[in-house]
Amino acid sequence: MNALLWTVTVLGALLALAALAVALLAVRRCRDLYEVVSRRTARGPVLPEAGTPVPPTRVVTVDGAVVDLAERGEDERVLAFLTTDCPACEELAGGLRRALAALPAGAPRPLVVVSGGAAGRAVHVRDFAPVAHVADADGRHPLADALGVTAFPTVLVVSEGRGHRAGHGLAHHGLEAVR
Repeated sequence: MNALLWTVTVLGALLALAALAVALLAVRRCRDLYEVVSRRTARGPVLPEAGTPVPPTRVVTVDGAVVDLAERGEDERVLAFLTTDCPACEELAGGLRRALAALPAGAPRPLVVVSGGAAGRAVHVRDFAPVAHVADADGRHPLADALGVTAFPTVLVVSEGRGHRAGHGLAHHGLEAVR
C-alpha cells in the first residue's frame, strides 16, 4: 500500500510540474505577443511614425505608369498597403475605395500597393484602378520595406516627403479626414 501511495504522489508531483511548465510557457508567449502589439519590441515599428521620411522611390504601377515619390509637393497623397491573405484588408477595401473616390479633384492620385496571391491581387487591381494607382508584388513590396510597414492593412498620408498620419484603417490617426 505504501508503494502505491508513493507512486501516486510522485506521478502527481510530476504532473503538477509539467502543468506549471506549460503555464509558464503560455505566459511567456502572451507577453511576447503583447510586446509586438504594443510596439515595445525591437522587432521594428508596426506603423511608420509621423515624420518618417518617404524614400525617393519610383513605383511602377500595373498599368505601366510611374509614381515618383521623390516629388515633394505640399498636397497630401494617400498610400495604402494591402495583402490578399488579410481579412482586415478585405474589410477595409470597400470603405477605402469609396474614400479614395471622394478625394478632392486635383489631389495627387493615391497609391495602393497590393501583395500576395495572383487571384486576390487581380481583384484589388480591378477594384482600385479607377480611383488610384495600383502596384503589386508576389511577396513584400520594396516600398513597404522602405517605409517600415510591417502590419496590414496600413494607410499613410504623406506630403513634403514625410509621413504625416498612419493607421490600420480610415479612422485611425486622423485618417477619417480621408473620407
